[in-house]
Amino acid sequence: MPRRSPSQAIGLRYALLATCLGIMITGCAALTPPSRVASGHPAVAWQATDFRVIARTVDDADRELYTFTLVLEETQGSAITFTQLDYNIYHPGIDLIPTSERATIAWKLRPHSELRQLFYSSPYCSVARCTKSGRLTPWWHIRLTGTDDRGQPVRVGIDLAWPSHPPAATLGEPQESPGTDWPTTTVMPAGVGSTVPFATMGHTVLVHAMLNHREPVTLLLDTGATRTLLTPDIIRRLGLTPAADTPKSAIVMLGGQRAQIPLVSLASLTVGESTVADLQVGVFTPLPHTPFIDGLLGGDFLKHFTLTLTYARSRLQLTPHTASAPESHLPTVPPGTVPTTVPIETVGNHILVRALLNQREAVTLLLDTGATHTMLTPEAARRVGLAPAPGAFTGALQVVGGNKVRFPLVPLASLDMGGAVVENLRVGILSTFPGTRPVDGLLGGDFLEHFTLTLDYSGKQLQLDPPGATDGPARSAVSAWKSGRRYGPISGAALPSGSGIGTWLSAQGLVPLPLPRGEGAEGPVTAPLHLAYLLLDT
Repeated sequence: MPRRSPSQAIGLRYALLATCLGIMITGCAALTPPSRVASGHPAVAWQATDFRVIARTVDDADRELYTFTLVLEETQGSAITFTQLDYNIYHPGIDLIPTSERATIAWKLRPHSELRQLFYSSPYCSVARCTKSGRLTPWWHIRLTGTDDRGQPVRVGIDLAWPSHPPAATLGEPQESPGTDWPTTTVMPAGVGSTVPFATMGHTVLVHAMLNHREPVTLLLDTGATRTLLTPDIIRRLGLTPAADTPKSAIVMLGGQRAQIPLVSLASLTVGESTVADLQVGVFTPLPHTPFIDGLLGGDFLKHFTLTLTYARSRLQLTPHTASAPESHLPTVPPGTVPTTVPIETVGNHILVRALLNQREAVTLLLDTGATHTMLTPEAARRVGLAPAPGAFTGALQVVGGNKVRFPLVPLASLDMGGAVVENLRVGILSTFPGTRPVDGLLGGDFLEHFTLTLDYSGKQLQLDPPGATDGPARSAVSAWKSGRRYGPISGAALPSGSGIGTWLSAQGLVPLPLPRGEGAEGPVTAPLHLAYLLLDT
């Protein structure tokens, strides 16, 4: 697929618009219909939620990003893998060239599970042109292609329209910079914990958060990062400007690159109802080509909680540690289920675990939810007899700072953590990993997503449960987004592949709006973000 420059970003990492059509119905936030069955396959239901219009700096210019989340659910007990995504974006009433994109994907929808994918677009439209009709109200036509666990083809088509009065861009009011007197109080979480949905990007986890009780952001949850990082753009929108004498912190990135980054103090960082106050964060752009990701949620925040990642239901649960209850916060499981519980070692805010490769070679791995692939050092690969063959597959990681690191991929027969085993795992070989002591590699999202993961920092334990072993949150729960600018949840009937928006509207007895025609000089350009492959470390 042809690649386009970052300045032409619109993108992939995908978010959905809703069928709030009537021709367009305002006040969509009040509509909460259940998920609908997707056409083309009765086992797939979908829902669209978390509509936001946010202001972000792209190529040194303020742009509006239209973001949303597509929720897919499997309802009949079959496993589905989507391998191709096609979508078109139209802008009715405005002379913008429609956008068409095709991308190779690997979206795994497990039986009775939920998958959330973030979408965004950033159409370029001059003020003179767009203000004639007010804010853009793009329409999306999305087609997913894949197979089920019986090898049968699966095709899903969805037509969606953005609400006619979308949320305003989140600019935020500047606040006074705190200066250089850093807080000396112990950082402690507030509240009683919470459960929130998360989206996935590659094998990584994206969560919504709130900064200083007013600035909504999207962060990549990264247990491999010792410190939370925020982009300079977000820091500026908070009114925080690092001074010349601001303290700095050294970070080491995957691949061995190093940098010195300034630190600023946040009054609070909140995920769901879980808050950490007086948190010093690094100012750095971890993924410059993904403007909808505002930073990394690192170990300095996560260590105050027992966190549970239920990959099959796309849920994150945060349970704060309390002085009165130092015992383990690991969940209970039904009788007959044998969870895997292994000890962890903490080095700073890093988590180290022991694993067994091919049932014979013991290794120490850095637990890294921000890494899409499990990685091994060349020495660890050699000990287990792994060597890239001529013409072997290669992978590429978009690491913190925007650089791309390429590495060979080799098949690993099995990776075993205390009885939790994933077979036929394709792992990368890379020589340099961040951290304060040598490790044999990273344990990435491609292994972790097969389980429900519970990480108890205070009890120094990691529990891995098979999908469905623990009781998860209610089906199709929607995050309590505090910004007041969120639209959703909204869902609708999906269309057969090949159906146009106008055809569907007519079938519903609605009058379709005209689609744009002609070749204008301006138009949205999309750049699929295949760099979901992070990652870093500090």
